[in-house]
Amino acid sequence: PDLFLPAGPAEARPKGDRIRIFIDPRKIALCRTARMESGKNRVRGRVAQVMSENGHIRMVIDAGIRLTVMLPHREYRQHKLLVGDTAACTIPPDAVQAAA
Repeated sequence: PDLFLPAGPAEARPKGDRIRIFIDPRKIALCRTARMESGKNRVRGRVAQVMSENGHIRMVIDAGIRLTVMLPHREYRQHKLLVGDTAACTIPPDAVQAAA
């Protein structure tokens, strides 16, 4: 998937050919694909795993990369997504951090 990252100042950008990307799983917005609009930082995938963790639901979406989403229980119940279902995620730019 293509992710658009805010570049930031030159001194803050990673050097070299490889970078690591951290995406804050609490900032990812989840939706069923029927409601997904096209645009930047939106990916589709299949729900690979669902588990309860520290009062939230951890959901792993396989979108060509493994993407972890953390949801409050109430939000998870609204989406009604189960393992194997197709889901879509919107990743806001402030959820993404790059490091060398």
